[in-house]
Amino acid sequence: MKKTVIISICQQDREVNELLSSIASVDDYNLNIRYFHLSSRLEENPLTDIFAVSETLLPSLSLDEIIKTPILIIQNAGKKKIEEKNRFPMCREADSIKSFLRAIIRSFQNIKLELPDGKILKLTFSPPESRLELLQGREVIESEPISYRGALVLKEIFSKPGEVVEFKKFLNLGIKEDSLPVYISTLRKILRKMDTQLEIKSHRSKGYSLNYGL
Repeated sequence: MKKTVIISICQQDREVNELLSSIASVDDYNLNIRYFHLSSRLEENPLTDIFAVSETLLPSLSLDEIIKTPILIIQNAGKKKIEEKNRFPMCREADSIKSFLRAIIRSFQNIKLELPDGKILKLTFSPPESRLELLQGREVIESEPISYRGALVLKEIFSKPGEVVEFKKFLNLGIKEDSLPVYISTLRKILRKMDTQLEIKSHRSKGYSLNYGL
């Protein structure tokens, strides 16, 4: 498993494809590139975190229907001036693209984990009731509500997939020591419903970790 940020780009957009292919990850998030066709209609979907498009192809795309998803414009190489009338952020080089992606990731209210079978596990942290979803393609195939404190616990575990999260991390969130096993038990049941190979493993006197399979 790995934390992932999903970026949708146009299949015909060579400029964007080449640039993003050179950026494998941003901090501890892997870039997961998905493609759409120039002739397809862009719309909000539960998988895409960011749309990226070159300045060259921008006039060919209708972006007004995308309200919530951030859009990154890759500026043409060699162009010196950025038109002030453009309402989208524009970047040209890998470092500036990384800076933009890092800022967007910090604003996310969700964490996505890519599972070994290609499915995406998405935790949306939205008090008072958060939600855990299992996605495949553009479809949500499982969805479960999670309580506020349960989501706090799961968010810590999702932040370090495969690694041990120490008990004190949960206690610092205001989770009582005797309540923590109850939340973990509930989360285990929810995760098993999503995928039988998902497991919150107990590490005696240390903490918990999220694992996939044996």
